Amino acid sequence: GNQIGTSTGHYRDSTAWMHIVVQCDTTQGTQSNRMIISVNGEDIDMPNNLSQNQELTWNKGSREQYLGCHAVNGGATRFFRGYIAETHFIDGSSLSPSNFAETDSVTGFYKPIKYVGTYGNNGWYMAFTDNSNTTATTLGKDYSGNGNNMTPFNFSVSSGVGNDSVTDTPTNNWATMSPAVRAGSNSPTYSNGNLSVQGPGSGIGKCGATFGLSSGKWYVEAKITHSGSNLMLGIINAETNYNNNEYLGSGSDFAIAADCLNTRIRKEGSNNQTGLGGMQNGDILAFAVDMDNGTFQLYNNGSTKGSQVSFTVANYAPVTFAQTTGADTSKVEWNFGQQGFTYTPPTGFKAVNSQNLPEPTVPRGDKYFDAKTYAGTGDQRSIGGFDFAPDWVWVKRMNANNFHILANTLSGAGNYLVSNNSDAESSGGSQLINGFNDDGFDLGNENAVNASGGTYVSWCWDAGGSTASNSNGSITSSVRANTTAGFSLIHYTGNGSNGATVGHGLGVTPSWLITKRRDGSNSWQVFHTSTGNTKFFDFHSSGSVQTSSNRWNNTSPTSTVFTLGDNSNVNSNSGTSVAFVFAAVEGFSKFGLYVGSGNSDGAFVFTGFRPAYVIVKRSDSGNHWVIYDKARSSTNVIDNYLRVDESSAESETSQVDIDFLANGFKLRSAFDIVNAGSGQYIYMAFAENAYKYARAR
Repeated sequence: GNQIGTSTGHYRDSTAWMHIVVQCDTTQGTQSNRMIISVNGEDIDMPNNLSQNQELTWNKGSREQYLGCHAVNGGATRFFRGYIAETHFIDGSSLSPSNFAETDSVTGFYKPIKYVGTYGNNGWYMAFTDNSNTTATTLGKDYSGNGNNMTPFNFSVSSGVGNDSVTDTPTNNWATMSPAVRAGSNSPTYSNGNLSVQGPGSGIGKCGATFGLSSGKWYVEAKITHSGSNLMLGIINAETNYNNNEYLGSGSDFAIAADCLNTRIRKEGSNNQTGLGGMQNGDILAFAVDMDNGTFQLYNNGSTKGSQVSFTVANYAPVTFAQTTGADTSKVEWNFGQQGFTYTPPTGFKAVNSQNLPEPTVPRGDKYFDAKTYAGTGDQRSIGGFDFAPDWVWVKRMNANNFHILANTLSGAGNYLVSNNSDAESSGGSQLINGFNDDGFDLGNENAVNASGGTYVSWCWDAGGSTASNSNGSITSSVRANTTAGFSLIHYTGNGSNGATVGHGLGVTPSWLITKRRDGSNSWQVFHTSTGNTKFFDFHSSGSVQTSSNRWNNTSPTSTVFTLGDNSNVNSNSGTSVAFVFAAVEGFSKFGLYVGSGNSDGAFVFTGFRPAYVIVKRSDSGNHWVIYDKARSSTNVIDNYLRVDESSAESETSQVDIDFLANGFKLRSAFDIVNAGSGQYIYMAFAENAYKYARAR
């Protein structure tokens, strides 16, 4: 019978590498210790029913060992559908993940290290570094020193498309096409490590690559192996709605495509160039995309096809490579360089891999934002372990109905606001959040933050180390601004004047703004870049977006100020207010809008990082503000959520499932709170790791 159970987590993120360690020691007295499986260094609590001193079929006598498949009656079956790199088998020892990988302190990258121990008699180390042939002494060579070579089965090492020995490694992740971006029943079929994409049996199959590129010069090849009908290949904004039933380059998307059937180039719904010829079965198309200067050049079998196409970089960034087709007879073999290019890229153009990505401003998010859970004690205590001194601390009890408690360093210890009501700022004295420390905060013993038996989550942001007076606006403000992380914390006193401005200190244009009057029971007001300067939300309410000119004076924020109307919620004469202001930082924070698909294979949202925290709010009708984070849900799917606008305890239900991926998040339910068909949703996301250094979850 089965000796191992099924994990509660779903490990289906194909956008990056993950590190898996299996420790087996059946001599252990405690059953749970006899088999331990770790992913990215964390024990996933996989159940097992192994007996003490039980002998397993793996490594038993002269029995053959198989890597990448299962052996049944001497034959190979159940082949692994993915990439395998740098695999160790240690005979006679049960070793922890720290023997094989470590976290880089600067980038947060969980990376492989050289194993320095012994392998035992039957141990081996498959490095796959010799791809000169597919023999047991080349591709299957054992590098442990034991000579336990393996015989490769059904591999090809020929250069170009079809090469099974690729340069994609855990320290240099390469682009592939992404099954995550598919939406619903019109999904294409993926194979060959997600490099081969075949159209669906019906409808328009639309897909994109795993990388989103905002700068640099990039080169990609795509071989047409079955021409089929309506095949279009090219580039698209990575944040597109993949469920909009539009061919690449033929609709409302920011996209440029080679229309293979009609031998033309399409751009944003119009013909750009026609009568080009070629683009047939067996041809290798290539795309040279310059995201610094906004140009696209198509190649066919190594020669330019048509003239260079110009585009507006701001509309396409981040750009990705994409394919649409309306028939399952259409198939394309993509090559981002990991198989070796068939033709030489133009000078200065790079292959699409993580080493070629620019260095992110914030490689690891926990230097500026973090989420942590803790257990209440009923006694005054400190919560530490943050890599920064928090300026905004937000605490919510998970296992009971208690208010959200929000405190900040400008208001000072002991003072707090509540996100789920419109109450004025209150003083909790020593009972609530009563101190701010270099690595956390101090708690009293009030039930909302520290009851005995209570379970809690805290979300904290760093707004920089000092407070400054800012006179850039018509209202002088007190500002703590962290320009690296794109967050400023602001106090200002209103003047009641329509068009008043407040300096925010970020030096770039904000995308998300929350204001709350501190001295009155006034509504929380929210600006979001995706709904624009004529709209606002109530943070403490589940209502839909509203229209008014007296919140932001129909004026968008600038790199120096945000503008207020004369409404008393945001700008009461002599009223004191707090503002939390955020600007998007590539690789760390993202504020956008997505369209729901209405099915469990839901919308994918590209962020360019692995999220640590996501808020979602439906904007076109009333629904709750929903918070997800890495601390409460350590594996996918993430179904633990809290409501910003309610004091209710944490809920756990498959109706709001999402996955955190290495490059964004994906909706995994059809519930209208997060993924109604054609529903409009704003989101706010902060990173665990920039994509350059992210692992699959």
